[in-house]
Amino acid sequence: MLSSLYLAGCGGSDDNQEPPKEETYAEYNQRLSDKIDGFGISGYELPVSGDAIGDPLYGLDENGNGARDDVEFVLFHGLKDVAVTYDEFSSVLELTKLILPQNSIPDVTKIECKYNTLSEPIKAQFTLTDLNRLVLNTNERRQWYYENAILDGGCDV
Repeated sequence: MLSSLYLAGCGGSDDNQEPPKEETYAEYNQRLSDKIDGFGISGYELPVSGDAIGDPLYGLDENGNGARDDVEFVLFHGLKDVAVTYDEFSSVLELTKLILPQNSIPDVTKIECKYNTLSEPIKAQFTLTDLNRLVLNTNERRQWYYENAILDGGCDV
């Protein structure tokens, strides 16, 4: 009985089902944009691709917003079903730029303070540890961070 419930719940073993249609990147991006329009992130433009390498330390930023494209993709897709506003999404992007800044030294205290200002739906999806792992995803990035990060003690974010 349990196996028949399992099969019924999963659509059974119908071999005549059509496979899901493969989407182009533009179709996928449009579907995601349509899906999140009600969350206040409408009009948000993802970079052209999220898998390009770019600079070994700072990555690639095709859309010029200062956030690494691969990080932006993960955040966007991780938050697409969560009711976050454009400003809240921008805040989490700003936090990732504090973790691996291009023109300054990462300040652990400011990173923690900025994380604490994020909305609860974002913090429920991404812990600070998750964000650090996402941004510091190569040995080179982790080494640079651990060699340069400071504890300033100030919370002026």
